[in-house]
Parts: sequence; C-alpha cells; structure tokens
Amino acid sequence: MFPPGRAASLSHSAGIAVAVARVPSHGIPLGCDLEFRPLPHRAARLVLRVDEEGLLLTGARPVDAAWSLTELFSAKEAASRVEGPG
Repeated sequence: MFPPGRAASLSHSAGIAVAVARVPSHGIPLGCDLEFRPLPHRAARLVLRVDEEGLLLTGARPVDAAWSLTELFSAKEAASRVEGPG
C-alpha cells in the first residue's frame, strides 16, 4: 500500500524486478511492466481484442510498423496498472 496521492507500479519477469514511483501529482498516471519471456503467437487470442490484432507483427519487422505479441501484452499490462484494480 502506498500513501494517498502517490503513484507506484511493480513488475517482475525471469527473476528481475522493476519498480517505479513518484511523488503526488495531479492525476498523472504511472504504470510499468517487464516481460523477458516471449509469448507464443497462439496466445494472441488470450491477450488481444479483435480490434488490436492489426497491431500485431506478422512477418519481418519494418521500423515502427508493428509490435510483437510480448510488446503488446506488456503495454496492456502497464496500462492496466495505471487503471488499478477493477
């Protein structure tokens, strides 16, 4: 538990952990996620909504063209930590 107004986020993967925190601010969100283990492509149906599937890397990665499933999952995890429980 953190004092009211404080923002913090914790994550761990493959035996490594990260924590970020900041002093009280005016509603600026804070979230992080750490993923070192790549997710198999078949897990996409568990991680992505139908409207997010277009963001998924499908072949060779041109610069800034698509995200891997692990990157998308990590971004969604960080966002969910900003939103909090529920």
